[in-house]
Amino acid sequence: MNKDRGMMKWQGFCLPEHVALLDGFDRNTIASPRPYLSEDQTEEIERQIIYSLQNNSFVKITIWKEGFFTSIIGEVKKIDPIQKTIRIQGVHDTISTVLFFNISEVKAVKEKWGESRP
Repeated sequence: MNKDRGMMKWQGFCLPEHVALLDGFDRNTIASPRPYLSEDQTEEIERQIIYSLQNNSFVKITIWKEGFFTSIIGEVKKIDPIQKTIRIQGVHDTISTVLFFNISEVKAVKEKWGESRP
């Protein structure tokens, strides 16, 4: 039987720089641009955030970061206008700090598990 090194002998053709470049290429092709928010949309986001802070209600915040969207469901606990951040307590009591600039959408939810409020 031939004792070969198998795939190990082919690994030398991809340098770490090439692998990193290919990973970055895949990431950049599926990334989406930062959404443009009109003044009305910005005011609605601010209104929902303030409402959540005052009434301890849950909101679903959609965040754009480096070309990708993520969502957080929780209560707004603090607004910091100087650092332009908000602090959110998530459904599992995790605390997240989010930049205003990264927020693309805020929706009020009935419960902490994400049912939208009419």
